[in-house]
Amino acid sequence: PVLGTSPTAMSSSSTASSGGYVSNEGGSPVTARGVCWSTSQSPALDDPADACSADGGTGAGHFTSTVTGLGGCGIVYYVRAYATNSTGTGYGNEVTVSTGMLPTVTTDPVTAIGFYGATSGGTITDPGGCPITQKGVVWGMTPSPTGSTRTTDGTGDAPFVSAISGLYANRTYYARAYATSSTGTAYGPDQVFTTATPSTPYVGQAYGGGIVVHVDGTGLHGLVAATVDQASAPWGCYGASIPTSAALGAGATNTAAIIAGCSESNTAAKVADDLSLNGYDDWFLPSKDELTLAARTFLELGFGWPAYDNYWSSTESGPYTAFRMYATPTGSIAWYDYQNKTQGCRVRAARVF
Repeated sequence: PVLGTSPTAMSSSSTASSGGYVSNEGGSPVTARGVCWSTSQSPALDDPADACSADGGTGAGHFTSTVTGLGGCGIVYYVRAYATNSTGTGYGNEVTVSTGMLPTVTTDPVTAIGFYGATSGGTITDPGGCPITQKGVVWGMTPSPTGSTRTTDGTGDAPFVSAISGLYANRTYYARAYATSSTGTAYGPDQVFTTATPSTPYVGQAYGGGIVVHVDGTGLHGLVAATVDQASAPWGCYGASIPTSAALGAGATNTAAIIAGCSESNTAAKVADDLSLNGYDDWFLPSKDELTLAARTFLELGFGWPAYDNYWSSTESGPYTAFRMYATPTGSIAWYDYQNKTQGCRVRAARVF
């Protein structure tokens, strides 16, 4: 008989799907069809070291067959289809298949849901024939998360429990278990949950005229960022040294120092200081660390800021320059300490509560 071998692919950790096509029976009926496989080349029916199936039926045409008894991880097997008639046995072309599949993993329900954390885990129902080198739970605010916010809960295929942390309060999350081997990373189905809502202000809450981006240790006070940009303006005080700080909590003092030390009336600090927004008039130009915190919070929570533009902080870098932030809606934040104080940049005001 004349025949070819079908492409062969792993169908489980120990079996593969294969088959062939008999194009010419060779003058007498084909009475047996199947595949032979071995870790050595040219596997055949008459080699006792090779394995063969007899599940391909008879006659001409396409047939399917199953390769069984495979083992190991990354072991290469050689496979050939065969067909037998009264004259003898013909073989198809040789193909290869390498053992090992992606693991199969399920995600445990999410429990112990608090303001900023929860518990989940997973079960590896089939390691796919290869050792599990890492496992855990990954989470995010969009379905099917794959990012860096994940736990690492050891190796091996035993069930595992994962402590999810660093969450925002009153937000909906998607969590799913993952397992990694040399074949890649597989994920379980999503589990959807919503964190609890505190009775006190929390990060991400619409509060105090804007969005809360920081809460201090008391749980009652913190920092709010405005939800809209203010007018672009120069930093001001070109050639003058103004005592400012980059630290969280320094923005209000920085703003007062800039206004006191500058003769210009249109500085970024003055734009923020003059702002009256949503019933509040105690806004200021945030420090470098405060503006970073505000931008990252807005980005992580999907509030649509920053735009592709430059923003002034209230932190000076020298008599002629100050720190400005360049950020994008895709999550990139960069700081530059050489921005000329006379140049205009956007203002995003903040206030404390």
